[in-house]
Amino acid sequence: MHIIFAILLIGTPNLSYSRNIELLVVGREEARQVACSFIDYKYKLGIPSAFVSVEEIEQRFPGLDLTEKIRNGVRYYKENYGVRYLLLLGDYYKVPARIAYVRIGTSETSNNVPTDFYYAELYSDWDKNRNGLFGEQADSINLVPNVMVGRIPYHNLDELRGYFSKLMNYKTLTDDATKFLLHSSDILENGNSYKLTDSLSCVVPSVFNLSKLYEIGSNIDVNKNQFIDSVSAGVGYIFSCAHGDFGNLYINQSPTISFGITDISLVRSSVPSFWGILSCDIGGFDKDALGEHLIFAPSCIGILSQTRDGISNTISFYGKFYEKLFSDASVSIGEADSTMRQAFSSEARASLITYYSILTYNLLGDPTLVPIKGRYIDYRISKVTISEDTAIVVRVAPFEPLSRVVNKKFVIYKENEIFETRETTEDSAYFRINPRTPGFLYISVTGPEIKDVFDSVYVAPYTLPIQLAVESMRNEYGDTILLSNANFDMIIRVKNALSKYFDSLRVVLKGNFPISFRDSLFTITLKPFEEKRIIVSGMVAKVGKGGAAEIK
Repeated sequence: MHIIFAILLIGTPNLSYSRNIELLVVGREEARQVACSFIDYKYKLGIPSAFVSVEEIEQRFPGLDLTEKIRNGVRYYKENYGVRYLLLLGDYYKVPARIAYVRIGTSETSNNVPTDFYYAELYSDWDKNRNGLFGEQADSINLVPNVMVGRIPYHNLDELRGYFSKLMNYKTLTDDATKFLLHSSDILENGNSYKLTDSLSCVVPSVFNLSKLYEIGSNIDVNKNQFIDSVSAGVGYIFSCAHGDFGNLYINQSPTISFGITDISLVRSSVPSFWGILSCDIGGFDKDALGEHLIFAPSCIGILSQTRDGISNTISFYGKFYEKLFSDASVSIGEADSTMRQAFSSEARASLITYYSILTYNLLGDPTLVPIKGRYIDYRISKVTISEDTAIVVRVAPFEPLSRVVNKKFVIYKENEIFETRETTEDSAYFRINPRTPGFLYISVTGPEIKDVFDSVYVAPYTLPIQLAVESMRNEYGDTILLSNANFDMIIRVKNALSKYFDSLRVVLKGNFPISFRDSLFTITLKPFEEKRIIVSGMVAKVGKGGAAEIK
């Protein structure tokens, strides 16, 4: 039987951050410095994160090629650090994707699908039949993701800095962006194509102001100015179903009107919208596609689209995505994307189109992002109190009275170290922190429904005046382990950690079942920094099985 000696007066740092990474960021060494500022921001939000370079992965992990080495690296961090999210920094030529081969009968370009799902599903053999073609339906890969993946396909570091800045200011930029735009061109050329897009109306929450921009046969066209005006109207979400190629989204079918790469600069909105685009090639991060440019515009924070063929009857994928996304205020775009793929994994065994779509759908943007679900609530940190033994109480208050409870996450952090987090609906949180060195600890209060608030407090390490520890123990048979239904002797070390004199110090011992002490009250005198030992005797009751016991 083991003894757990519990001194309940002292708080210690939560060291779990050293073995926990929620978000893994993988990119070229050139991106490290820029990524570190983003990682620091994630720590402020209570998301432990880490950057690993492609160059480091290439040296450390085995694999047939660089793509497999990266996948093996991701799997290592998943298994050893609990990674849930993966963010890839760079286009195909900075961080390669696996090219899956799925013959759907259109063209070889369409059949060869660059897919980041290779990094989401970590355990299947993607070339099971050893024919050199990866991700074929015959390879029977598992279609349920193990991590949630997003990509920021930057071309230069300025683009990456700009995206991270936009992300860090997202809540401020989208404060009142409770608008949802649905767009459709007449892709089926029968005047009824808009009905596909309109089927998503039912998953748009009532808190959003829903607007529709549809080409309906020869009766109603969508011109470029209409489209640009609509996406410039400060909307939180944009969905478009239209034909496309790598450089253009064809917003009107007849006559053909396109929204191309050069038109992105014409969008006047500084509200970063989340775009869903059901179209061919728009998300092709290997071809300098429209999505690669749109993601860095002020009007975009993320895109769910296709790297190759977008197939109209897979609009149900978006239905599942939005359904999950709006099911709870805390759901991220990565969670919604992962749920969407899993929902169709069984169907994909028999349907080549569904299988193909699971691979060609790709998420551009930070997968941990929780996009706007309603107007954000303004909070302030109203009071921070700290006691002598570094107990910290943080209190917040809304600027305006609320009639409902709001989920909040309180985070205490320092230099990429999360000491503790508390998730609660209360307007206060209690922490017991004992930092290793004096200095400022930082406080954040975040939540999917509130604007993030930050503060800091100066703390110094706290030394418990009287420190106790079990020095040795021996049962009546002479062994250093406690036995059921046997007597024992125990030596407890008592140390005065201060330059203070303690006269008639009372030490009270309490043993939880099955331990009992014959004497439980001792009175001792301690000089400054003096150590003394107390010898106590007791007995272990008869128990059916061994385990841990606690004394206080």
